[in-house]
Amino acid sequence: LAEGNKVSYGIGISNTEVELVKRFRKIIEDKFLIDKKSWKAYVKSSKEKLEQEREKLEKEFGIKVTMQFTKLATNDAIELRINNVLLSIIFNKFIKNAMEKIENNRDLALKFLDGYEAGDGSIIQRKGYLYSIAITVKNEQVKNYLVKLFGNLYEFKISVRRTKECYEIQVRGVRNLTRIILDEHFRSHKRQWKKLIKTYLKKQYSRSHRVYWSTLKAGSLSIEEIAAKSNRSHWSVRDALCIDTKENLVIDCKKRIEGRKAPYFKFYSLSTDGLKLMQIIEEVERHGA
Repeated sequence: LAEGNKVSYGIGISNTEVELVKRFRKIIEDKFLIDKKSWKAYVKSSKEKLEQEREKLEKEFGIKVTMQFTKLATNDAIELRINNVLLSIIFNKFIKNAMEKIENNRDLALKFLDGYEAGDGSIIQRKGYLYSIAITVKNEQVKNYLVKLFGNLYEFKISVRRTKECYEIQVRGVRNLTRIILDEHFRSHKRQWKKLIKTYLKKQYSRSHRVYWSTLKAGSLSIEEIAAKSNRSHWSVRDALCIDTKENLVIDCKKRIEGRKAPYFKFYSLSTDGLKLMQIIEEVERHGA
C-alpha cells in the first residue's frame, strides 16, 4: 500500500531501498506462489555506467533488468512488476480482507504500521534531536485507516495536516515517541530504526533518565542508592522516577528493612517496558542496527 503499484493489469513496487524491494518480492512469492521469473524489473538511475549497474542488479535479483538514465534520480529507483490481471484481482481482494482483520488485532496493526512506515514513513529531527515520526499518505481512505489504527492503539493524539498533494500523519512528544519505540515502529527499516533511536537518545529526557535506567539494570534500589550510584541529587532522582513510574518504565515497591526506624522504604526497579527500552537502546549502540 505504501510503495506499491495497484493497477488493473498487475501489481508492483517501487523503492530506492534494495532490501525493501527484495523483501516485498519474497513475501509475494511465498504467499501467492509466484514464480521468480514472472517479475519484470525497471531501474531509473543517474549513474553514468549503466551497464555495470545493470549487471550488478541482475545478479542481485536474478532476473533481467531494464535500465533508464535520468538526471533527476538521486538514488536508483527500482521497480518490480508482474503484469497479470488475475493476480491483480486476487491481490486487491486479499488487501481488502486483510485490512478488516488488521483493524481489530493489536499485533497485526503494529506490524501493518511498521510495514507502512518502512515504505512511506520518516524520522523528523530538529538540530539533530528527534522531533516526530511522520507518515506521508496520498489516498484519503488510507489516511483515515492509518489514523484509525493509531486511535485504536494509543490514547495520545496524533497530528494530521494536509499539504498540496498528500496528508502527513505525525506523532510528537517524547513520551509518545517512547511508546512508539517500545512498539517497534520502523523496525523493518534498519536505517530509519537506527536514526529513530539515535535521535531519541539526544533528547533531554532520554539523556537524563537513561542514567537512572542504567543504574536500575542491576536490580531493585532505593532512592538513596540510585542517587549515590548515578551521582545525582536525591530530589532529581525522585522527580525523574515519579515520571517514569507514570510511564510504566519503572515500578516501585515497599520493602521492610530491619534496624531502620521507618517500617517500610520505597525501592524502584525497571518494569518490563523499561527493560525492553534499555535492550533496544543497547542493541542499536552495540550493532548499529
